[in-house]
Amino acid sequence: DSKKSGGVTLSQLRFGADAIEAEYQITSADYIAVHNCSNQFINKLNLLQAIKHHGIFVLNSPWSTLAEMEAQLPARMKRQIAEHEVQFYNIDAGRIAREAGLKGRINMIMQSVFYKLGDVIPSEEATSLLKSSIKRMFGKKGEEIVNMNLGAVDQAGAALQRVEYPRAEWLNAVDAAHEIDAWDHLLYAGVPDFVSHIMEPCMNWEGDSLPVSAFEPGGVFPVGTTRYERRGAAPEIPVWLADKC
Repeated sequence: DSKKSGGVTLSQLRFGADAIEAEYQITSADYIAVHNCSNQFINKLNLLQAIKHHGIFVLNSPWSTLAEMEAQLPARMKRQIAEHEVQFYNIDAGRIAREAGLKGRINMIMQSVFYKLGDVIPSEEATSLLKSSIKRMFGKKGEEIVNMNLGAVDQAGAALQRVEYPRAEWLNAVDAAHEIDAWDHLLYAGVPDFVSHIMEPCMNWEGDSLPVSAFEPGGVFPVGTTRYERRGAAPEIPVWLADKC
């Protein structure tokens, strides 16, 4: 649907030698991966609130230099990375998928990275098992599809980059002042209380902190509120080239 397409999907995995019966969210994570670097995720959500000290953070983004990271990452994320001395990695999984002919399907690439860094099972064994699963999953679609996915898995390890960040600077990171353009002034003039007090916290993963009394009876949403979302979920957008017309 319109909310799910390009929306947030949160997956939480626990591993252990004994049976796990935890029916609650992870609050201390060894490994966090963000598969989409769009504004909806990076700037609006508190993605690293559960990261452990010295935990691993993997970002899928086209930002290959520290200067780009400095420009794109919000101050809150920089401070969290520095405070917890996070092992920060980046991979441009979108580029690998495009070059392999997978049209943006990055799941196998990100799985490969997880098994390389996650220390769940030996990485070589994990890669072998992942490739076997690819052959089983896509075998009926033809050898070309299988080889595309296998090639993407092989490229993932080489494309993974450790980001060496200036910890002292990031500990005191502060966001630049936000400039509000004319459209923002028009859009946000007279924002309903429902949007600022209920909808925005829910969009930012803070809905669980709201009391039941804050909601309308039956949990009804007023009409005409989607115009305030402006999710910015797409990692890429088309650009009109006027000189081509």
